[in-house]
Amino acid sequence: MKRISFVLFSFLLTICSFGQSKKLDSLLLVLKSHKEDSLKVNTLNRIGKEYEFIDQKLSKEYLNKALNLASEIGYQKGKAASYKFMGYLADDISLFDSAVYYYNRSYEIFSKNGNLVEAADLLKLLGDTYSDQGDYSKSLDYLQRSLKLFEKGNSEDGIAGIHYSLGQLYQGLGQYENAMKSYQVSLEMYKKLGKTIDIANGLTAVGIMHDASKEFRLAKKNYEEAEAIYIKHDYKNGLSNLYTWMAITEFNQKNLDGALNYFMKSMKLYEEINNTGGLIYVYNNIGSIYSDKKEYDKAIEYEKKSLDLAIKSGSFEYIKYSYEILANTYGKKGDFKSAFEYQYEMMKYKDSIFNATSMQQINEMQTKYETEKKDKELLLKDAEITKQMSLADRQAAQRNYLFIGLGLMIIVSVLIFRSYRLKQKANLIIASQKEEVEKQKDLIEEKQKEIVDSINYAKHLQQAILPPLNFVKQHLPQSFILYKPKDIVSGDFYWMYVNNDDIYIAAADCTGHGVPGAMVSVVCSNAMDRTVKEFGIKDPGQILDKVRELVVVTFEKSESEVKDGMDISLCRLNLKTMHLQWAGANNPLWIIQNGVLKEIKANKQSIGKTDSPLPFITHDQDLNKGDSIFLFTDGYADQFGGTKGKKFKYKPFQEQLLAHSTETPEDQKNALDAIIESWKGNLEQVDDILVIGIKI
Repeated sequence: MKRISFVLFSFLLTICSFGQSKKLDSLLLVLKSHKEDSLKVNTLNRIGKEYEFIDQKLSKEYLNKALNLASEIGYQKGKAASYKFMGYLADDISLFDSAVYYYNRSYEIFSKNGNLVEAADLLKLLGDTYSDQGDYSKSLDYLQRSLKLFEKGNSEDGIAGIHYSLGQLYQGLGQYENAMKSYQVSLEMYKKLGKTIDIANGLTAVGIMHDASKEFRLAKKNYEEAEAIYIKHDYKNGLSNLYTWMAITEFNQKNLDGALNYFMKSMKLYEEINNTGGLIYVYNNIGSIYSDKKEYDKAIEYEKKSLDLAIKSGSFEYIKYSYEILANTYGKKGDFKSAFEYQYEMMKYKDSIFNATSMQQINEMQTKYETEKKDKELLLKDAEITKQMSLADRQAAQRNYLFIGLGLMIIVSVLIFRSYRLKQKANLIIASQKEEVEKQKDLIEEKQKEIVDSINYAKHLQQAILPPLNFVKQHLPQSFILYKPKDIVSGDFYWMYVNNDDIYIAAADCTGHGVPGAMVSVVCSNAMDRTVKEFGIKDPGQILDKVRELVVVTFEKSESEVKDGMDISLCRLNLKTMHLQWAGANNPLWIIQNGVLKEIKANKQSIGKTDSPLPFITHDQDLNKGDSIFLFTDGYADQFGGTKGKKFKYKPFQEQLLAHSTETPEDQKNALDAIIESWKGNLEQVDDILVIGIKI
C-alpha cells in the first residue's frame, strides 16, 4: 500500500484534467497556417500544454518557443500563459521551486493587466503547490487570497475550485472530516453550475474520502456515479484516473485480483490516450500487486516497462520511483544483488544531472582561466623580449663608447647569466616539486571526497530499510528511539512490522560497524521482512530461527566463508491483550514494573553461522499499564569515558533507566543522550548505539 499510495495525494487528484487531446494533430497543422504572431503564441502554448503528460521535453520546447515569441512582440497575455503552463510542467515532476517561480511570474502579469480571474487561478495554483510540499500554512494563505479575488470577480466556478483545493489541503493534513465537507461544498456548487466533468471529479474525491474512512460501500457508490458520467461524455482521462482509484479501494479491502482488474482497465485507457505519467504509475502498481502475489517475474516485467517510460520522460521523480519499486521487488524475490543495483541507481540518478551541469560550469571556468593564463604568459614573454632588445642596444652603445671595457663586461655578463640560469633551474625544480605535491594533495582530497560520497550513498540505502519515525509513533506513541551511528552508516538498525493488532519491533546489532556493518544490516533486515511477510511466521523465536536460516543461505553464496550475522532483541506486542512475546540473540530485554527492573535473558548465540545452533526460545510476559520495556544493543554500555576512560557498563545503564522511568519518552531519550555524551567527553564513540524504549 505504501508503494501504491505514492500517487494518492499528488498525481491522481489533478491528472483527470489533462492528457492527450484529440485536437493535438490538428493544432500542429494549424500552427503552420498562422501568420499573426499572437495566434502563433496561443497555438504554441496549447501544443505545449497538450504534450504535458505525453512528452515533457517536447512540452517544454513548445512552451519556450511561445514564451520567446510572446516576449519579442510584447504579447503579455501569451507570455503569462507560457509561464503558467511551465509551472504545470514543473509541478508534475515535483520541481516545486520552479513551479512557484513560474506561477508567480504569470500571476504578476495577469494581476498587472487587471485579469482578476486568471490572477485568482494562479494564487490557487500556488496554494496547491505549497500543499503538495506540506507547507499547509502558506497553502491556506494563498487559497484565501485566491478566494477573495474569485469572489470579487463573481466567479462561482473559481470559488468551487477553491473548496476542492481546501479538500486536498485537509486531506494532506489527515483531517478527512474537513476534507469531506470541502469536497461536498465543491460538488454541490458544480452540480448547480451544471459542470458535468467537475461533478464527476468531485464524486471521485468524495469516494476517496469514504475509502480513507474504510466506508468502501459508499466509496464504490460515488465511483460508479462518476464512472457513468465519464463514460457518457467519453472522458477517458477521468475514467482512467477513476479506475486507478477503484483499484486502490479494492486493494485496501485486500482484494488483489479486483485491484489488478481495475489497474488493467486503467492501463488500457492510459495506453489509448498516450498518457505517459499515468502509464508509469499503473505499470508500477500492477507490478506491485504481482509482487504481493509472489509472481515476481510478471512484477518485474511491468516495473521495467515503467522504468523505460520514466527514462524516456526525463522526469527524475518518475525514474527514482521506478528504480525504488524494482529494488523492492528484487529484494522480496531474494535477488539482493539486483536489489542493491537498482537501489544504487535510484540514489545515483539524483545527482547525475547536477554533476553534469557542475562539470560543464567547471570546464567553462577552467577554459577561461587557461585562456587568461596564456594571455598573461604572452604579455610577459613580449616584455622579456623587449627588455632583452633594450639591453642589447645599451651594450652596443657601450661597445662604441667604451670599447676597452668590453672584455670585462662580457666576463661579468657571462657570470651573471650563468648564475641566473642556475637559479632559474633550481626554481623550476622547486616549482615542479611543489606542483607534484599539490597534485598528490588534490588527488588524495578527490579520492577522499569520492569515498565520503560513496558512504553517503550507502547511508541513503540504509535509511531506506529503517521504518519512518512517524510510523513508529503512529503505532507506539509512548516510545523513543536513541540511534547514534559511530560512522556515517551503521551496523545497528531498528525494525518494525505491524500485522493487525500485533506490533513487532526489534533492535539489532550486525557484525562490525561503518560500511561493512551497514551491508550486513541490509541483508538481515531483508531476512526479517521475508520471514514475516513471505513466510508468515508470527512467533518471535521461530522468526529468529528462520532469519538465521535465510542469512546463512545468503552468505553461503559467497566463495569465501562468511561468518557475519547479528545480535537482536525482538518483541511481539499486543496492546489490546497487554501481552508480550520476546526472543533474543545475545541481547536481553529489560522491563520496568512498579519501579523494579526485570531482565529476560537471551539465547547465547547470534543470528548467523553458528556451531551446534539451538532453537531460539520465545518468552511470554503479561504487561500492565505504566510498564516500560527496553530493547538495545551493546554500544551504550560499551562506550569508554569518564575520568578513568573505562566502559559505562550495564549496571549504571539500568540505574539511569530507572531514574528517568517516570519521565516522558522524549525526555528519557534526551537524558540518555546527554548522559552518554557527557561520559564520552573527548573520546571517540567506539560502537554504534541503539536504545528503544516503549511505555505501555
